Amino acid sequence: MGKKKVKIGAECYSDRISRLPDELIHKILSFLDAKVVAPKLHTFTSVGIFSISFGVPELENVNLKLQGWFEYMRCEYKDKFYLRFAQMLLGLGNAKNVSFDLRSIEALSAISHFLASFPSPFYNLKRVKLPRGYKVSSMSSALRSYILGGSPRATIVTTLSQNRR
Repeated sequence: MGKKKVKIGAECYSDRISRLPDELIHKILSFLDAKVVAPKLHTFTSVGIFSISFGVPELENVNLKLQGWFEYMRCEYKDKFYLRFAQMLLGLGNAKNVSFDLRSIEALSAISHFLASFPSPFYNLKRVKLPRGYKVSSMSSALRSYILGGSPRATIVTTLSQNRR
C-alpha cells in the first residue's frame, strides 16, 4: 500500500492506518457500530462487516458486498467474521430487496449449518438477488430457509429491475 497524506489546515499528516496489514484493518473495521436514522433512505450498500441498526421504517434495497474482505485473513478467523456478518443481517430485516455478491453467499454458506437453528432476519423481503453465475440449485436448503424463512412470499432472482418499488 502506498503512503497517503491527509492535509488538515496547514499541516500534512501521514495516514498510518493504510500501512497496517489488510487483515488488521478488517479486524479494526469489524468493531465499528453504525446506527442509521434516515426516514427516507431508499438503498443501502454495505462493503464489509459491522454492527448496524436502522431507524428506517422500510428499506427498498440492500446490497451486501464482501468481495476482497477475506482474501488475506487467516482461516481460524474466517468463521468468526462469517458469524459477525450473519449478525449484521439482523439490522437489515426490513429490507424488501437484498442483493448478495458471491463472497457474501459463500460466507453464509460456510456457516449455513449454524444458521439453520436461527429464524430468518428478513421479515419484509420480496426478492433476493444472487450474484451472476451463482446457481440457485447450489444453495443449501438451510441457507435458503434462513434467508427466506421470515418472508414466505419472497423469491430468488438473478436480476433486479431498476423500476421495482
